[in-house]
Amino acid sequence: MREKLIMEALGHNLLRHSKKGLDQGQFIIETFGPYPERLYRRVWNRKLLTMGCLLLALAVQAQVESSVMEEQLENSLVSEERVWEEENWWEELAQLRRCPLPLNRIDPEALQVFPFLSPAQVQAFARYRQLLGPLISLYELQAVPGWDLALIRQLLPYVYIGAQLPAATGLFSRFSAGEHSLELRYAGQPSRDQPAYMGNAAAMGLRYTYRYQQELQWGIRGDKDAGEPFFRQRQRAGFDFYSAHFFARQLGRVKALALGDYTVNLGQGLIHWQSLSFRKSGQVLGIQKPAGVLKPYRSAGEFNFLRGAGITLEKGRYQLTVFGSRRLLSASPEQDSSGSFLRSIQVNGLHRSIAELERRNNSRWWMAGASFQAKGRGWQWGLNWVQHQFASPLQETAQPYNLFAMAGSRWNNASIDYQYNFAGLHGFGELAVDQRGHWASLQGLLFHPDPMVGVALLYRRLPAQYQSFLGRAFTENVVPSNESGWYAGIVVRPAPGWQLDVYADVFRFPWLRYRVDAPGQGSDYLLQLTCQPSRAVTLSMRYRAEQKPANDSSGLAVLLPVVPMNRQHWRSEWRYQWKPGCQLRSRLEMVWVRNTQTGVIEKGYAGFMEVQKQQSSRLWWELRWVLFETDSYAARLFAYEPAAMNGFTVSSFYQGGIRYYLNLRYDLLSTAKGKSRRGLQMEWRITIAGNMCSGPAFQRRTVTKMQEPLSWQTQLILFKK
Repeated sequence: MREKLIMEALGHNLLRHSKKGLDQGQFIIETFGPYPERLYRRVWNRKLLTMGCLLLALAVQAQVESSVMEEQLENSLVSEERVWEEENWWEELAQLRRCPLPLNRIDPEALQVFPFLSPAQVQAFARYRQLLGPLISLYELQAVPGWDLALIRQLLPYVYIGAQLPAATGLFSRFSAGEHSLELRYAGQPSRDQPAYMGNAAAMGLRYTYRYQQELQWGIRGDKDAGEPFFRQRQRAGFDFYSAHFFARQLGRVKALALGDYTVNLGQGLIHWQSLSFRKSGQVLGIQKPAGVLKPYRSAGEFNFLRGAGITLEKGRYQLTVFGSRRLLSASPEQDSSGSFLRSIQVNGLHRSIAELERRNNSRWWMAGASFQAKGRGWQWGLNWVQHQFASPLQETAQPYNLFAMAGSRWNNASIDYQYNFAGLHGFGELAVDQRGHWASLQGLLFHPDPMVGVALLYRRLPAQYQSFLGRAFTENVVPSNESGWYAGIVVRPAPGWQLDVYADVFRFPWLRYRVDAPGQGSDYLLQLTCQPSRAVTLSMRYRAEQKPANDSSGLAVLLPVVPMNRQHWRSEWRYQWKPGCQLRSRLEMVWVRNTQTGVIEKGYAGFMEVQKQQSSRLWWELRWVLFETDSYAARLFAYEPAAMNGFTVSSFYQGGIRYYLNLRYDLLSTAKGKSRRGLQMEWRITIAGNMCSGPAFQRRTVTKMQEPLSWQTQLILFKK
């Protein structure tokens, strides 16, 4: 009976397009691209719809796995990249679980908060809704081109199909129907030793936020890192870092308004990108960065944001964004015969000692920029410009690899970006130039030659002379410079429950890099197989092989030779939904690092077991136990770990040891009456790490690059809606 109703509803949805002046064949070709008849049969196949109904009905209660985010953060450290203290993504998902998005009313760009949705899939949804109007049922999402059941299952906890309630049209009328939340975080470890810094070993955070759906949010927060003074000595203001933001959307022609702290993202990241920048991973088709220039900043990081104002105006198919910022930086000033200059900028936000406090907020940074975008049917292009102004000129150390580094007190970048859809092809790219006149380009293409196959291609050409201050693109290097290469990825779904992901990336570095004293070239290959034999079990296996040039420091030569270093990585993971509210997870990974010059191989392994349990409607807990051993730092491994206040840590494991942590979350108070809701939630986390003490191979090994042997975090959240 349900299948019949769904078929009738979907059939009715197809009939509606005739009222828009489109025949059925035109709708199929324009919406689904190549192979329309095969995809048409796939969408309307009764067996697929029946299986989809059962799967979707079960998935409403499931939690989305954050494996995409975890993998990207782990890969960032493997690539020697700093992981910014970025909590916005987690907070967005936590809030959307409480207040899901109405799919029939939201701006499709709001879906770009989900990392498992590519910009091409978001555009496919927008095109589908534009052609056929509001969705009738969640099951209708199966008809959106490029959307499969696995993706829909991930999305379901955050969206709904319901009555089209009118949104609050005025800015001030949105202040009464939103959600208030007050969060308190405390983390520390027991110690009887005299503190090594000016403050105690505790880290604290306090944050208040207000949010009305996607249209309005504002808040203030204060944070203190471990070792920083609090209401004492040179920190009389209490917290070391304060942040405030105000962000509104959809105010007539004002599409977005940002005041206080916010971030800016332009094009494909060649000139400026401040949100999380995902690169190569098991999501082999995730090569395009999402749109959306302005975003609110709510994280604890003290560097990667702007402080000022920004606004996006929209009229018809045109958008104009302008923004400005003025803020303080913590830098290391130096002086020579030509005057004072900045040697480096501190980005970790730590001010624990007298020396660190003397560098706190000792320099100014101004930034201004604009972005103009035009959209049409199946195409979009934009013009972007940013300018940075520093109180003192930047001057890197006099090293050969810094020959083309950015220098001076002012820096400009401009770019043109585009994207288009044509006959099932989705292309995108950006062409950028810096103030010295050096050009950089990045071009990508996504297409589906078959409904079960997806292909991604990307080419980048980034000369060593090209520089940008906050550029972060889809590259092998941390910054979009000194690199050229080709990337190709393919996804194959040969049968229900099976998926094969493969990518190959070949690249070259035309100039020297840090700890690489010669130009070179490299490659990166990945093969990943995922199997879901049942709704409760997911198995995945991955093999990754990398080769990059590096200085060989094993000998005694004064001039270190540059040799290819091979890194092979194997990972197997198992997830089991034992019963509703209880998930088991285990992972085993091994790494081999080989010096091709000497033939020396360094090995490492790490494995963990994890249990997540929704004990009751109020109590949730998570327990993880980790065992690891590596031959050296070069063979280290990484693992993502959640933290309180929607934060995270990415721990690196080398030498040998054990580690386990326990997370507890308890709803102390939760009441609901009509549309109002009140609650008090506490989250507690304890982490214990120690040395391996069995066997001679572990007797002298210690746990490093992690937290103290015993630490804890406590979080209290009070919310009212």
